[in-house]
Amino acid sequence: MFCVCQENIKPTNECLQSYRSFIEKFGKQLTKKAKTLTSRKAQEIEVADHPLLYVTQREFATISKFDNIGMIGTDMMTTCHCVIITSAHLTSLGHFDGCCTLEGISDMLTSFGSQLTKLNNSLGGEVIKLHLIGGFLDDRETSVELSMEILNGFALLCAEFGMEVHLETFACSSFNTCETFPIPSAPIVYGVAVSVETGDIFPAVFSEESKHPAHVLRGAYSLYGGGRMRNIYNNEKKYIEIESFTFGDTSSVRELLRRNDDWILKNLSTSPDVEPKNFVSNIRQSLSFIYQNSDPAKSVFKNNKSLKYRLTADTWTAIG
Repeated sequence: MFCVCQENIKPTNECLQSYRSFIEKFGKQLTKKAKTLTSRKAQEIEVADHPLLYVTQREFATISKFDNIGMIGTDMMTTCHCVIITSAHLTSLGHFDGCCTLEGISDMLTSFGSQLTKLNNSLGGEVIKLHLIGGFLDDRETSVELSMEILNGFALLCAEFGMEVHLETFACSSFNTCETFPIPSAPIVYGVAVSVETGDIFPAVFSEESKHPAHVLRGAYSLYGGGRMRNIYNNEKKYIEIESFTFGDTSSVRELLRRNDDWILKNLSTSPDVEPKNFVSNIRQSLSFIYQNSDPAKSVFKNNKSLKYRLTADTWTAIG
């Protein structure tokens, strides 16, 4: 079952029929935890800071305290949401953008549940908590729509999976909005990280170097590779695994690369007024990669094999 403020919530409940209904029912109880998170200064994460697993858009990963990973996180969120599922020994984190949301939640719960079952054989039952962060009150209401998709998804799938999940943190949409002149509103938190050892969840911004391995390739997937969320961590083998994929129709990429920065910002963002400064440069990197690798299944994934990276001395190193 899906629990919000100690109340069992089903998809048919009135509180899940609209964002306003949800906030009217639970807003006061959820505000304190949200403000505690959004009031913290974003920590700047460098590659040398921690054994780190960075998750980009349309990806998720599930790790345990027994993996040699100190931190997991994501950033570059405006209307996107970060979904974090935790227990005493497990953390699963996903970066959702509104594509295949229900399938993404299902895949995360499957991954989390599988690892939890293995741990429970020796550790006993664990309380499962859900933390939702991201989005803001944008003019198109893209964030609000995604907030409700995720809440409804957990209400539906927790029952199907037979899992009891408690909503612990809701710092989304109206709870993650600041008023910034001359822009009417903007996100407070753009990125978030989790300390695997302590379970602490905090605002974060990641350096480009800390987003490796294969950050540009992974970013390209969210533009042309497909809508489904991808699990990037192999729990059994303890390495990042990027499975082979190819792109859809890339005939427009060359023309997009000819466009100026202002055009890219306005046309390839859901919230152009509040994007991070490196948004356009990241998009250009991804588009250039796509232009040079129109079929990565052949040019990048040799013989259609996955790319694999193992953590060695705090660095993700390619393995055969």
